[in-house]
Amino acid sequence: MDDAELSSFLKHRQKLAIMGMSPDPSLPSHSIPKFLEEKGHEIIPIHPILPHIGHWKSYRKLDEVDGISGVLIYFSPRNVDRAVQEAINLKIPVVWLPLGVTNGLKEQVEAQGLSYVEDKCPKIE
Repeated sequence: MDDAELSSFLKHRQKLAIMGMSPDPSLPSHSIPKFLEEKGHEIIPIHPILPHIGHWKSYRKLDEVDGISGVLIYFSPRNVDRAVQEAINLKIPVVWLPLGVTNGLKEQVEAQGLSYVEDKCPKIE
């Protein structure tokens, strides 16, 4: 996904799943989704244990939610590949890894006709 496509994606209201969202408001995995919600996006936390994160209802797995337009993955590096693969399997249109996170699955994501963003922060873009 090039910068123009990314900008267009963020300008329109999206239903965004946040894998690995933290309940700690001081962490980017909480503050960035909050920022995105303030910009009009619908935030759907995905967390295997917590039923709620802040005021958001949380879902245990990505496949429990329909109509997701993008997924931001805030997992530790050892779990990122698994999360990206899950997003590919569910055909989530945009797979996004935050600032400082990369992996080798870009070609695999794009081969499925999906968009891939890595090492970028939604708050900066």
